[in-house]
Amino acid sequence: MGGDIRYLINFYLTEFWKRRWIIVGVAWIVGLLGALMVMSVPDRFESKAQLYVDTEALLLQVLKNDAATFDTERQIENVRQLMYSRPNLERVIKNTDLDLTVNDQVGMERLVANLQERLQVLRVGRDLYSVSYATNNASVAQRVVQEVLNSFIEQNLILEQTGTDKSRTFLASDLQQIEKDLEQAETKLTEFRSQNVEILSDTSSLLSRMREAESTIDQARIERSLLEARRDQLAVSLANTPQSLTSGGFVSAQAQQLAELRSQRAQLLQRFTPNHPDVQAIEQQIRGLEQSGVRTGGGGRTSQPNPVYVQLQDQLQSVELQLAQLDERVRQAQRTETTLRDTLERQPAVQQQLGQLQTTYQQLYDEYRKRRQDLSVIEMTEALKTRTTLVDYRVIEPPIEPVTPVGPNRLLMFLGVLFASVGAGLAVAFLRIQMSDNFPTLMHLRNAFEMPILGSVSMIRPARSMAQRLTSLAVWGASAAALVAIFGGLIYLYHFQLYRPNLTGISDQLYFMFRSAI
Repeated sequence: MGGDIRYLINFYLTEFWKRRWIIVGVAWIVGLLGALMVMSVPDRFESKAQLYVDTEALLLQVLKNDAATFDTERQIENVRQLMYSRPNLERVIKNTDLDLTVNDQVGMERLVANLQERLQVLRVGRDLYSVSYATNNASVAQRVVQEVLNSFIEQNLILEQTGTDKSRTFLASDLQQIEKDLEQAETKLTEFRSQNVEILSDTSSLLSRMREAESTIDQARIERSLLEARRDQLAVSLANTPQSLTSGGFVSAQAQQLAELRSQRAQLLQRFTPNHPDVQAIEQQIRGLEQSGVRTGGGGRTSQPNPVYVQLQDQLQSVELQLAQLDERVRQAQRTETTLRDTLERQPAVQQQLGQLQTTYQQLYDEYRKRRQDLSVIEMTEALKTRTTLVDYRVIEPPIEPVTPVGPNRLLMFLGVLFASVGAGLAVAFLRIQMSDNFPTLMHLRNAFEMPILGSVSMIRPARSMAQRLTSLAVWGASAAALVAIFGGLIYLYHFQLYRPNLTGISDQLYFMFRSAI
């Protein structure tokens, strides 16, 4: 196996060597064509500018904690994205006269696409922005970067101004709406308090009043029991007392004594119960006189109202009036107690509603104060911006017209063409080898025929043929070296010396000479 590989290597090396002129010829053709293509590739020049955006300016720091202060970093980022928009790119094209290089809409579309692809507006630091553009015209690259830089600063300044105007208009409109909502909330809160002033009283005061009403009811019931007992006693006494006294023109002494005892009994019953000793003593005297047959009357028998009966009747009416008044007081106390109890039961829900109304009012009031403060800040900001700006823009690296191209990398391109040309020569030689029908070695002959091989005869070249061979070898080596030298020179001129011949002019001259020769 190892011998076969060695034979193959020797075979291909021999065959490639036999076709060395093909390799060099193809390499020259491919190399020259590739070199011309690399030389014709236009240089790419890049212009760059750096902008410092001071978002820590003194005015911005003063307003930094206010709600109306703009998010400057977000605003600048939005403007950076805006630089890639089609309207802005078309404005840059017109301001840099690039539109004069095209004649139709298709050309304009290509310009916009090219500018959008090659333009870079990047944030390279916290407050540092870079604007760059690469094209085959150094002057155009510088003009485009300058225009984009100016547009970037201009758009930010415009946004600052329009931002405050829009914010002020929005805040003023929002403030009016909040004022209306606040007035409505205040009206609702006032009406709710006036409608529920009793329910919203202090709980301890309501409890005290309810206990007072309950105490009044209990006391009235006790008094009613006493008055009912008193009324019953008076009714009994009134039933046992005659309505009038009759006599023959005078009243006997015993009858008068009986009337006085009855009057005393009626007075005692107003203060004591019937079982009281004093009341019992008078009752005994009255019964004694009544048993002795004392009567009022005699002689001509005249009749007159009994003062004791009248007095008892008046007392009974007074007691009944007191009972009626006491019943009314009980009913009033019961109504008060029921109302207070219902008030206490409704108080949590009413207080919750009041809390919600107060919360809504406080939120609107806080929002109102916040909007008033924001509007004041906006107005102050607008006043200050007439003399200064919120953000300071400083160009720390202005765009210049580049002299040295940034691309293409001709060193790699020339080396690539050189290796590609050699590879093309080897590929052509390899194809020729594959298409040949001879037997270059004994191994190929042995593999082709199943016959024994007795030996081989080597070719002996004459001396003159050897000289020609050396000359041919020298010429071939010079050709190969010349190809490498040409590429080395091109690399030196195009990569290190930045040599740029007018290939267009040279091609025109060659074409003119060719036409003249014809």
